[in-house]
Amino acid sequence: MNNTRRVGFMLGHKRNKVSYRGLALRSTAPSLCIASLVLAVPTAASDASYNLAGIAGLIDMPSGEAMPDAELAVTMSTFAGGTRASSTFQITKRLSGTFRYSRIDNWNTIEYPTYYDRSFDLRYQFLTETEYLPAVTVGIMDVAGTGIYSAEYIAATKNFSPKIRATIGLGWGRLGSYNSIGSPFGTRPPIDVGQGGTFSTNQYFRGPMSVFGGVEYRPTEKLSLKVEYSSDDYTLEAGEKDLFDRKSPLNFGAEYRFNDIISAGVYYMYGSELAASLSMKFSPKRPAVLGSYGPAPLAVQPRPVYADDPEQYSTIWMTEPGSQEILAQNLQKHMEFDDVKMEAVAMRGTSVEVRIRNETFINSAQAIGRTARALTRTMPPSVETFEIVNMVNGLATSVVKLKRSDVEKYSTAPNGEALIMASAVIEDIVPTKPANLIYAPGVYPDFQWAIDPYMDFSLFDPDDPIRWGAGIEATTLQFLAPGLELSGSIQAQLIGTLGKDESPSTSAIQPVRSDANLYESFSPVSLQYLTLGYFFQPTEEIYGRVSAGYLERMFGGISSELLWMPVNQPFAFGIEANYVVQRETDSYLGFQDYGVATGHASVYYKHEASGFDFQLSAGKYLAGDVGGTFTVRREFTNGWRVGAFATLTDLSAEDYGEGSFDKGVILEIPQSWLTGKPSRRVQEVALQVLSRDGGAQLIVNDRLYDRIRVNHAAAIRDGQGRVWR
Repeated sequence: MNNTRRVGFMLGHKRNKVSYRGLALRSTAPSLCIASLVLAVPTAASDASYNLAGIAGLIDMPSGEAMPDAELAVTMSTFAGGTRASSTFQITKRLSGTFRYSRIDNWNTIEYPTYYDRSFDLRYQFLTETEYLPAVTVGIMDVAGTGIYSAEYIAATKNFSPKIRATIGLGWGRLGSYNSIGSPFGTRPPIDVGQGGTFSTNQYFRGPMSVFGGVEYRPTEKLSLKVEYSSDDYTLEAGEKDLFDRKSPLNFGAEYRFNDIISAGVYYMYGSELAASLSMKFSPKRPAVLGSYGPAPLAVQPRPVYADDPEQYSTIWMTEPGSQEILAQNLQKHMEFDDVKMEAVAMRGTSVEVRIRNETFINSAQAIGRTARALTRTMPPSVETFEIVNMVNGLATSVVKLKRSDVEKYSTAPNGEALIMASAVIEDIVPTKPANLIYAPGVYPDFQWAIDPYMDFSLFDPDDPIRWGAGIEATTLQFLAPGLELSGSIQAQLIGTLGKDESPSTSAIQPVRSDANLYESFSPVSLQYLTLGYFFQPTEEIYGRVSAGYLERMFGGISSELLWMPVNQPFAFGIEANYVVQRETDSYLGFQDYGVATGHASVYYKHEASGFDFQLSAGKYLAGDVGGTFTVRREFTNGWRVGAFATLTDLSAEDYGEGSFDKGVILEIPQSWLTGKPSRRVQEVALQVLSRDGGAQLIVNDRLYDRIRVNHAAAIRDGQGRVWR
């Protein structure tokens, strides 16, 4: 996974902190405040509901429905001394995934007086509902877990009127444990839990099969009444553990939808228990704040008609002393007004090349459009071609060529965004700089800094499921020269429970991540990173990076990278090589004895039609294990990214420990989506089921792919709707 950080008040990719045995979630306080607005985001209308397990369903049973594409929902439920927190994402129109964290009280074993369980579900809708056919979905619950919630099902749902909906299904595993009608696909072998996290494919759709079903009646648009027949016998909870008395297979419930975001339900379960649930849902496709806030861009200033005044189209201005410097100053002022930073400009008689640094807008197209507007107001009429070069870390990542006459024509035309981008030429740019390049004052050197509140969480540790810390963080970024940057961060925890655990790692291999708690416990003040980075460009399609210093909280050394990434291709290839030494746990300047050479070769592919971004990396990890990481993300034009990753190495499940292999989900929320104000800040959450040592990758600022891809052709054209904003 790429972890990137940019600092300063106007920009920033926030890097996640590695946490002990659980989730690494990092947020600044302003982001935390606006993140709460997520709960007030409207979604596409849907009257399907989430069941107690956090999937589309009735009460305890699943249904055949699918939620609206890209919907993201969080469900909390409680029943018979157990609590389940589920997060479900509708990955495509038919495919959805659910991560669930469960707590069961009174487990009453020496090792687990209270039991915590993590599980992951996948479901796919094979048939959508028609006039005569029901919606049919096939799902697998707990696809790679302990097996406590393991089940498979086929569910069909049909609406018989606007108020009545019925579901019937077949279940295996848990959902085949009551009143079985046979085992048509063979016996179900006992699950081999081992270290957990493995796929028990030999169990899927095996063993006893049972029927479940139910009916939902909606007397009003907001109220739903449900009754279901459950095929889950709760063999473990109601039998062996005696957590409740299962007297009946029937469940009854009432749910109330307060609005398109929040719904709640109460239920009478199995003839003996009460249950309750709360669901909150939103969609990355719809902004938290409708519209956008911020100053409007300058208007395009058309040139006089050539026939009316042909002398104004003369290029004699190129020979006048000081004229180019004056034009460069005027252009810089106009671009600053429109929140785009000009790095440099080179003028020719009929064309101009301007190099820009976008520190404000989530979509590069918006910065390009504003630059084009400024050029119409400052360049002499003879300049017909605008060459706008997107700069990142001193690298020329792409050039967008626009005809000035097209800018003048399409800036106010209906569908002008599509027309101007259709006429634009987006190309790789030769890294050789023009001889007459004029640098804007103040761009090199450029010192940026920020002091922000922050909050860290560590979740899913069975001994202490929620640890947290809050404090202040000082960050700096110095653009010393084109391609040369110095960045650093110091963090001070003021309150919280992080750092209270001083127990040593019990890992069977080198503890490169599992002793993160020791870094927390030594001091509330820590040097997070201090890095000197050099970025270079040997050819128009190849980019390079060398970073040296304290690269992250736990390792320091040198990191190098080469990336081949043509501007108009959906694929890229990168190679990274590092040599790092583990830092002392005091997080200041010392190092331990452990050093390792690590690195990866990576292939990237962006499927433009669907918005999915794929990455496959293979190489050596921090603990010396060798293997590969597969990452898939779905990206939206507003900057949202939702994805997942999995790493398999040559470590055995026993050496890796609980979980068997590294895996998790990734969520990136742009601040501009939450506030409606222009910003490049992106809040990233990397949710790892467990933070172990196997498959651990070095965290490096400014890995190249994510920095460069936003300025390549596909990303610019995806954001064309903002080109005139």
